[in-house]
This record gives sequence, C-alpha cells and structure tokens, in this order.
Amino acid sequence: MEKEAVTLYKRYEKRIVGHLALGLILYLLITTAVVLADYGVRIGLLLLARTLGWETQSFSSLATSFSDSYWSMILGALLGVFFLKFWMQQSIPMPALFFERKKMEPAVLVSFLCVFAAGQLLFTGFSYLLEFCLNLIGLSSASAIEQATGVMTEPSMILYAAVLAPVTEEIIFRGYCLRCAQQFGRNFAIIFSAALFAIMHANVPQAFFAFYVGIILGVITTEYSIKYAILFHLINNFAFGELLELMLSGLPDRLHEISFYLLFGMFAFCAVVVIILYRRQIVRYIRSGHSIRHTYLYAFSALPVVIFILLCLVPALMMLDKI
Repeated sequence: MEKEAVTLYKRYEKRIVGHLALGLILYLLITTAVVLADYGVRIGLLLLARTLGWETQSFSSLATSFSDSYWSMILGALLGVFFLKFWMQQSIPMPALFFERKKMEPAVLVSFLCVFAAGQLLFTGFSYLLEFCLNLIGLSSASAIEQATGVMTEPSMILYAAVLAPVTEEIIFRGYCLRCAQQFGRNFAIIFSAALFAIMHANVPQAFFAFYVGIILGVITTEYSIKYAILFHLINNFAFGELLELMLSGLPDRLHEISFYLLFGMFAFCAVVVIILYRRQIVRYIRSGHSIRHTYLYAFSALPVVIFILLCLVPALMMLDKI
C-alpha cells in the first residue's frame, strides 16, 4: 500500500512540474522566436535594399541601432509572460501570485537587504574561484562574467535589464514556479524555483548568484509577498547595477574597485550579524519546511525539466572560451 502511494505521489509530482517545465520551454521558444524574427526582418530589408540598388547607409545604420537594442527581447518577454498566464491559468491564476501574507517591517526589510546585497561579494569571490578552476583545464569564463556584469548604455537595454526583467522573472519563478511547487514542501519550492531561475540565465558564473538571490527571494515571497521580491530584484538590477555603476564610472579603476569592496563588504558584514542574531529562527524555519523523501529526484528527473536544463546548459557552456 505504501509503495502504491509513493508511486502515485511520484507520478503526480512529475506531472505537475512537467507541465510547468513545458511552459518554461515554450516561453524560451517564444522569446527566441521573437528575437530571431527581428534579426530576420532586418537582414531581409538590407538584402532587399542592396538588390534594388538603394542607398544602404541609412538601412545599415538602422540595422545596427536595432541590433544593439533589446526591443525584441522586451517584446519576447512580454509575449512569453502573457503565454504563461494562460498556460498556468487553471492551476494558478495570476492575481493569486500577488497575495500578500503579511507586511514586511522596516527592520526586517533592511535585514533581508543586507543578506541579499552580500551576494554581490559572494558572486565576485565565486567568479575568481571558477576562473581559476577553469584555467586549470584550459578554459575561461571571462566572456560570461563580462556579459553578467556589463554596463548597459542603450535605453532599451536599461529598460529590459533594470525594470522589465525583474518584474517578468519574479512572475515566472517566484510566481508560477514557486507556487506550483509549494504543494510538495516549502523548502523544495524555494530551492526548485531558485534552481530553475539560475539555470534560465544560461551563464555559468551568473547562475551561482542567481541561485543565491533566488533562495532569498523565495523566502520573501513565501513569507510576505511577491511584491517585495520584485522590489528587491529591482534594487539589485537598477540600484546595485546600473545606478551604482554610473556613480562609480568616473573613478579610476583602483578606486572603483575599492569603493565596490567597501560598499558590499559592509553589506556582507551586516549580513553575518543578521544571520548570527537570527540563527535559531533560521534553523527552525529550515527544519519546518522539509519535503517527502525523493521529492527533488522526482522533480529534476521529469523529462520536461531535463529538456529545459539542457536547453539552457548548452548556450551556457558555449560561452566558455579556450585559452
């Protein structure tokens, strides 16, 4: 009888997470198709202009300006989220994603912010360690790190990375992914959604940071509301990313580096203090959210989940350079 119950649980979990992962795969295909269609239209216009003997300088200029922009990614992300809304409508209506369990007190908000921001320093340390290990086998993650930390200059890039991406990614991962997985255990839902969030970035060094902040954002969403997760994500991408880099951009490289380590070193110190002060509550929270045995195995072995991981892993590995 117990074996039959385990089998039913396994099938049910695989069906639920499989449906979710299939939606994520289709989301990837939609966003990719929009970007490719954008490139295809621009290339077609350039070829048509050359065939007809028109002045191609203006067309080339137009094509270059669009190739350096994120407008197609913005459109793709919006269409993708719109699709997921209908894909998950029966199990999780979108209004349910924004349910607020309780208000976050200012002191709690500051505590979470310190732990959240400490991830910037952890990401830097992990990047150095990863680069060292990859260099031992003749590879480098320099291109991946540059993509993850590069400064945006075009308005469309800033709009996408600093504003739209935080909102859409939270709806997808702390919204649909976390809520869908929550029935199999709180800890599992937080870790599962954070893992998919990290994998979705298709960037090996950035995945570490995405998983770390995904855990924190998952706790925030579970205990408070996705609204706070969106706020923290906006702070990370806009304030800690674009705005901070703009403020430090005029400094010499050495002073720029010192300022970065001082700022996020302060956050990291405060994060350690917060963890020490709340260590008992943290341990109790972890222990109270355990899942049934093999829950993680069932989820990550579901075929759509495996396909989703491979679709994101291939471009991530392709970004590693030979040295």
